Amino acid sequence: MQEEKTVHALIINSTGFFFTLLGFLIFGTLITIICTFRFSFHYHYIVPFGGLILFWILLPLIFLKRVKKSFSRKVAVRFYEDHISVDIFNGLNGDLEKTDDTYFNTLKAIRIFNSAKDDSSRLSLYFKTSEEKRYAFWEQNAEDGEAGITDLVADRIIAYNANQDEAGRIQYMPGLFASKKGTLYIIILSLLLLVIFALQVISKAIAIPFTFFAGIILYLQIIMQRKRDKKDMEKFNGA
Repeated sequence: MQEEKTVHALIINSTGFFFTLLGFLIFGTLITIICTFRFSFHYHYIVPFGGLILFWILLPLIFLKRVKKSFSRKVAVRFYEDHISVDIFNGLNGDLEKTDDTYFNTLKAIRIFNSAKDDSSRLSLYFKTSEEKRYAFWEQNAEDGEAGITDLVADRIIAYNANQDEAGRIQYMPGLFASKKGTLYIIILSLLLLVIFALQVISKAIAIPFTFFAGIILYLQIIMQRKRDKKDMEKFNGA
């Protein structure tokens, strides 16, 4: 089968990266708490706010990409009419380490996540044998306006499904925020945000700007991601 397209990218060891980042944030939070109690008499509000900015925003912005690369390897994702092939290269010497071939007729379902903030994406493949494969891509070499890896996978599977009966079609599993469970989470988060804001209006007005601003930023990021998840779902379902 003739190769149709190749996209180069990095894949990341999500588990290792997540626990490294989590450990750093916990360490930073503990340092902030200790400093808050140590200097609470003179800097009651400055220390926790400064700690949050330093450990949760500034240092991750400066070092996150470098740390992320240490958990990453280069890949070449090759697209064919009936399957995709992922060449995974050794992180030290760059030699080809292994090739994962996935034929569409072996798949039961897929799940796609495309970040609303950057070019990172995740692809989960669910096979008829109950086996699962997961890839987390970033730094894809697609040009501006070109489809990324997960979009190309979706296009191939949509074309594959067009020639299948209902039993043979690959199902699409929506991202969290496009699902009913995700909608419920957003509703709960909205209510909690309103309750927290109301309580702070009543009790500690000085804390309103910081907590409310942080909550609004988180809420807007979730809404943006929900919009992207729904767009991916509607594309796959032909809406």
